[in-house]
Amino acid sequence: MFITNITKRIEMWATRNMLLFKLISKSYNSIIAKEALLARLNSNHKILFIGGGACPFSAIALQKLTNSRVTVVDNDSYCVAEARKLAQKIGLDKSKFEVIEASGEEFDASGYKIIHLALQLSSKDRVLKRIKETMDKDAKILFRIPKKRTKCLYEDCNMISYSKQILHHSIFTNIRSTVLLD
Repeated sequence: MFITNITKRIEMWATRNMLLFKLISKSYNSIIAKEALLARLNSNHKILFIGGGACPFSAIALQKLTNSRVTVVDNDSYCVAEARKLAQKIGLDKSKFEVIEASGEEFDASGYKIIHLALQLSSKDRVLKRIKETMDKDAKILFRIPKKRTKCLYEDCNMISYSKQILHHSIFTNIRSTVLLD
């Protein structure tokens, strides 16, 4: 997928350039703050990010904001190695932030209070199906939806048919909204 390749390249640059990392991270802070409020997150929650990439901006920002235990899952071994190096470089506590190489289509989501899906995630329907099969009854899913003008760059997800809460984002991002599913 085109957007996945572009995102991966930008993330690789950001892992090697702390100024770029800080600039991009700043753009995620307001999105993450709103998503944390939407999901009513606190430091006792275990959060699962699927599709974190080499530079899991959202996962890092959410861990710093809430002090929650965050697990990032990605199926690309190189991205996982880079994300681990970055977490160490910026001083994230290993007991609060972990990066795992695994497929979201096979990962067991039980034990997590919040499951967050990356916007550029591939195989969204299969990943969401697996999550719904394995997640705890009281868990919630945060699912980002692209803006209409960039929707063609992302894989569609046919399993999003209902939502209790929707959060809309700034016009200056490629994220139209975040949907909270439970």
